[in-house]
Amino acid sequence: MTARIGQYAKYIVLLFFAFLALYPIFLMIVSPLKSNLDILTSPLGLPSFFSLDNYIEVWEKVNFEAYMWNSIYVSGMSVFFILFISSLAAFYLSRYSFRWNSYVLFFFMLGLMLPMKLAILPLYMIMLQLQLLDTLTSLVILYVALATVGIVHLIGVWNDFFYPLIFVKCEELSTIPLGVLKLFGEYDTEWNMLFASLTISSMPMIIAFLFASKQFIEGLTSGAIK
Repeated sequence: MTARIGQYAKYIVLLFFAFLALYPIFLMIVSPLKSNLDILTSPLGLPSFFSLDNYIEVWEKVNFEAYMWNSIYVSGMSVFFILFISSLAAFYLSRYSFRWNSYVLFFFMLGLMLPMKLAILPLYMIMLQLQLLDTLTSLVILYVALATVGIVHLIGVWNDFFYPLIFVKCEELSTIPLGVLKLFGEYDTEWNMLFASLTISSMPMIIAFLFASKQFIEGLTSGAIK
């Protein structure tokens, strides 16, 4: 009897923490179905009526389609070149043994330890001289240099706000994080459309994680298992 009570207590604790983890996601998905008044008066409750107008409005009013394609282009190209270059470097370091192997490995590790934001001024001047400012190509080059691989990098590129803010000035080339900034007004914020944009932008990452979650978790735990 005591063991069964302890088992039930474990399930109750797990359900509680699962609720804490999943309810914000549920709230993000449900909030775009509310009006702005519903969000302000009952932020944690269910909508008084369900409507998809917020999704339609944010897609048309904020030019979200262009932001989505810009993010897909930058993320896709960055991850492709990262995987290609990293695979070549990993094959060389693992299959061939030369005196300078340790120095090459140290060079890559040094790049991982130093944040690129420390070099933002030299990077800006380089892109200015190469006439790559206000282009998506500049973002691809920045994300490819000294980055990690796979879905971890994909999430970082998709959600990054800093580099698009610095290197992209044209509104048509804005990525999703930069485009969502338009929904924050000086005196008012359209919370219903903001939640709609967050839901749309998070869906590709959620789908990518669901498809690659097994490989992602195995990659994080392989070192600890060994």
